[in-house]
Amino acid sequence: MKIQISIATADPWEARFNPENPFSKETVREFVERHRLPVVNGYIKLFHGTPTRGKWRTNLTELREGSFLATNPTDAAFYAARDRGIKTTSTRVHTVWLLPNELGYCGHYMTRCVVPLNRHISE
Repeated sequence: MKIQISIATADPWEARFNPENPFSKETVREFVERHRLPVVNGYIKLFHGTPTRGKWRTNLTELREGSFLATNPTDAAFYAARDRGIKTTSTRVHTVWLLPNELGYCGHYMTRCVVPLNRHISE
């Protein structure tokens, strides 16, 4: 699924977080502040869970466009397990550092583009 994003501002922090919803006026900065997400050197800290067992086991080096994200590790593990019939203890939670223009929304928090998992940001 390809999502078309129109950003009316040059500053990605001031772009609308959910531009597909005409009633949503919240900017990326307001979304990050409302959820009290950590920001370090311009990168937003979020989480993504992947299965460690069974046919869904993955060894990711990057996240695809549209990958689910969570604001905390517990939710990330839950999202990775819920539709696969596995326990949250059979998941691995990745810390994901995103630039503001890489964070999107389409019914859930997600990536707008391919995002590497090997970004190491000193907190």
